[in-house]
Amino acid sequence: MMMAAAAVLLCKSRMSSMKDKLLLVLYHVVILLLLTWHCGGQSQMIGPTQPLIAMTGDDIILPCQLEPARDAVELTVEWSRRDLKPRFVHLKRDDAELLTQNTLYSRRTSLSINKLKCGDISLKLSKVQVSDAGTYNCLVPEIGAETGMELVVGSVSSVVMEISKVTNEIFFKCKSNGWYPKPQVFWLNSQGNQITAESTNSAKGSDGLYTISSTVTVNRRQTYSLTCRVQQKNINQTEEAHIHVSADFFLIQCNPAVQITINVAVCLILIVTTVLLIWKRGQKKTKISRHDEDENELHQTEMEEKFQRECEEKKRLEDELQNKEEDLKHVRQTIEKLMEQKTCLKNQREKLNTLLQEDKTEIKELMEKEKITPLLDKEKKMNRRGDKKTNLEKRTEVHEELLKMTEKLMEETETIIIQMTERKGKLEKDKEQIIKHLREKQRNERDSEETVRETSEKIGKDAPKDPTYLLHVGRILRRPGRTQTSRMGPIKNKHLLVLHHVVVFLLFLTQTCDGQHQMIGPTQPVVAMIGDDIILPCHLEPAVDAVDLTVDWSRTDLKPRSVYVRREGVELLTEQNPLYTGRTSLSVNKLQCGDVSLKLSTVQLSDAGTYKCLVPKFNAGTVVTLAVGKFHLI
Repeated sequence: MMMAAAAVLLCKSRMSSMKDKLLLVLYHVVILLLLTWHCGGQSQMIGPTQPLIAMTGDDIILPCQLEPARDAVELTVEWSRRDLKPRFVHLKRDDAELLTQNTLYSRRTSLSINKLKCGDISLKLSKVQVSDAGTYNCLVPEIGAETGMELVVGSVSSVVMEISKVTNEIFFKCKSNGWYPKPQVFWLNSQGNQITAESTNSAKGSDGLYTISSTVTVNRRQTYSLTCRVQQKNINQTEEAHIHVSADFFLIQCNPAVQITINVAVCLILIVTTVLLIWKRGQKKTKISRHDEDENELHQTEMEEKFQRECEEKKRLEDELQNKEEDLKHVRQTIEKLMEQKTCLKNQREKLNTLLQEDKTEIKELMEKEKITPLLDKEKKMNRRGDKKTNLEKRTEVHEELLKMTEKLMEETETIIIQMTERKGKLEKDKEQIIKHLREKQRNERDSEETVRETSEKIGKDAPKDPTYLLHVGRILRRPGRTQTSRMGPIKNKHLLVLHHVVVFLLFLTQTCDGQHQMIGPTQPVVAMIGDDIILPCHLEPAVDAVDLTVDWSRTDLKPRSVYVRREGVELLTEQNPLYTGRTSLSVNKLQCGDVSLKLSTVQLSDAGTYKCLVPKFNAGTVVTLAVGKFHLI
């Protein structure tokens, strides 16, 4: 029994040790798998720790490396800038490069397939621009690895120096175009010491590059050396320009040809001066004798010119006065027509009030009859009374609408009368001013004639004292348009006055009998119903062919105001108010007889108002009032 028990115990101990070994092996396998997963899944993104510097126009690699290295061909790679919209600089997903990138980087970014196999996802950026400067992010979403880097973009250019001299000073100017970021300028002398610049200017161009210039002035008469240094520390770039000026630069170089030219000029001036003195001495007596002669002739010429200007000014004022009188006459005629129209509208308003009163009385009587014997009437008689009452109510509405339109037209007519009255007052005031100026001109003419007459008398008194002067005076008196003005002035003025009256009389007869065309329109408002076609009557009197004339129909309360415009036989539809598009026309046959009436089709409620018909060539116009109703007669 003891042996059996010992065997059983030995067997159990062996099984327990084997189980412990298996558990230990399993533990180590789990630890190994965890370590393998940890090392394979936790890849890191390695990028530069310092900013990258690139010059405009260069190609640059933005470094980015997976650590530990692994194949990134099938992975998603995102390069982006958070300050842009859209933010993607380059995007690769599922072994394909997507085009959802910012347009600033179109066709300028790429990834190397060979490097991707080794975990190198560096981005190649071609033709670097100033706008490329910023912070870039490199991301692989599948493993959550990301890094950032800063790109600094720079641009440099050569330095140009200019030199100019004013008296004892030398101006040095240093200039350089095409820098980024903004650089600094330093001036150094021959010993390398810095010199303070008088002015330094910088400007940023449309391309984002800076232009910088600086100026230094030197006033020492000795050999001088200067260095202009343009420096940008962020991109570690420096450009310099040197200039050397010797003391001989201050010396004035004398050209022998210039000296010869100056000497010759001085000699010529002396010779000409001598000749002039001799000639003046010989001509002195002649000049004395001609002095009075020229002075009188000059005075006479001035008087003639002044007289001529006065005549021209007087003619201009007379023409302006005539125009004002014509405008005033037209305005008065317009006011008279408007007053007639106002009177007609007033009579029409009284008639409408009477009709309204009658309609209301009839309606009241019908209602009283219905109340008294409503049950005794037969059905037919009741219907007839109902129809009559309906007609009376409709007629009352129509009369009320026409009354409102009539009152509105009266208000518009009153407004136009006020405007025309104001214009009439202004024209009368302008006419008075012109008449005042004309009277002043006439006084000036009389004064000028007196002055000329006194000059002529003075010439006659002084003539016996000098025979030469007498001959000259006779020559002036015989010259046309000179002193004869003093004698012919009154006669000429009389003829001009007679001619003026004749011209004014002829113009009056011409305008009254034939030339002054008038526009004849209706004295009563034109009434139309909605949807009807209506004629707005207007014709020239006396009749004249108006086919090739300009005809303008308008409404001053609209913008644009043109209802219909016909210019030299052509309809100008571009100037027409859109409310009247396709609804207005003139008859060519009627135009040949001077009838410029307007046909308005499909009348609308908005067509109600005052229309003006104008033919600019004859300055003839009239107004037509259109009233639009809202019903059709039964």
